[in-house]
Amino acid sequence: MNVGPTFALVKSLTRRGILEALRKRCVYASTGQEVLIDFRVNDHIMGEEVILSKKPYEVKPRRIHMEVRSPVVIKKVSIIRNNVEVYSKEVNSKSVSFD
Repeated sequence: MNVGPTFALVKSLTRRGILEALRKRCVYASTGQEVLIDFRVNDHIMGEEVILSKKPYEVKPRRIHMEVRSPVVIKKVSIIRNNVEVYSKEVNSKSVSFD
């Protein structure tokens, strides 16, 4: 059995804050390294449900922010939507960020 750290993006480091992050799906896991990830779409953190427009025919641009820090070298970061890679970047560094 493999064990890795699990991360929760919490507003407060309390039992209530952790449960809120779990319910909002603002969590991620790693396969062993302590990788810190900040991923946002229109200032909403990963996992949150967001309504981008109440009118389905009205499509507005999405602002994506991503920041990753790792104790080991990151080779590549990718954004995947509906099981399709829509963006990737070769990195070769312990940290990367972009908007």
